[in-house]
Amino acid sequence: MANTTTSLVCTRQRSALPVAVAFVRLSRVMRRFSRHGSTARKTLVFGPFALLLACVADEQLGPPGKNMTGAVTTVATANPDEDESESETGTPGDMLGCDPLADPELECGPAMRCDLTSRACVPALGTGLAGDLCTDHDQCSPALICASGRCLPLCDAMTDEGCEAEQICSAAAEPIPGLCLTECELAFDACPFPGDACKRVVGAGGQVWAACVDNPGNALLGDPCVADQECAPGYLCTDAAEHTLPCVDDASSCCAPICDTFELPCLGAEPVCYVLDIPGQEGAGYCGAD
Repeated sequence: MANTTTSLVCTRQRSALPVAVAFVRLSRVMRRFSRHGSTARKTLVFGPFALLLACVADEQLGPPGKNMTGAVTTVATANPDEDESESETGTPGDMLGCDPLADPELECGPAMRCDLTSRACVPALGTGLAGDLCTDHDQCSPALICASGRCLPLCDAMTDEGCEAEQICSAAAEPIPGLCLTECELAFDACPFPGDACKRVVGAGGQVWAACVDNPGNALLGDPCVADQECAPGYLCTDAAEHTLPCVDDASSCCAPICDTFELPCLGAEPVCYVLDIPGQEGAGYCGAD
């Protein structure tokens, strides 16, 4: 008699029979074969049903979380050759396609966040709050990322959504969808954190706003620059063509003082205030020449 192999594959996509129904059917079959069947036939029939019961018993309790198709790990094994029985099991693995703008706990689970580059759920054990100093994303709470040395909330700079009142959703370098920054007035440069300054940022639709940003620069009038943050607080990086005197080293752009046609007029050789049309600060801009 030829050998016969019977297999039963358990998957979450296929519905297993309820345990009670499977057990009743198994009992009926075994009674029939106890009277007429051989031991080999009993084994042949009993095997698949035993596996079926195992499938039902081993089914994980509760549905997997959103974007999860496998188990979740809290601690990865440092040594790839280490026996799994000696370490915690599961991996963040195939939780792909997460939304970094969604609530991280609902999207990925507790102590997890959505990685901006891979769009996969990864462990997040940081405790840093908004505005706290940081050097790495892992130091910030799951809903925040480390940008410009501080833990900051994410937002959608395309739709101007995701920030609280008194905040500006600023465009940022890829893959960051946007950053929530504290709104400020250019003419007064009042920012809550040391080392920040009130500078221009770009929001939805290319609209220019004023927000507090990390400002390591200290360049003054006429000094070369390529970005506002290279200039000292109270100065912006401007085009050389808008000035009477050339920029230092004949640079194509240099720092110029901030002005406001209502609050802070320009003085000296460059009396023109080039307004930037910032909402709520219609007179704010920088000084230059005709």
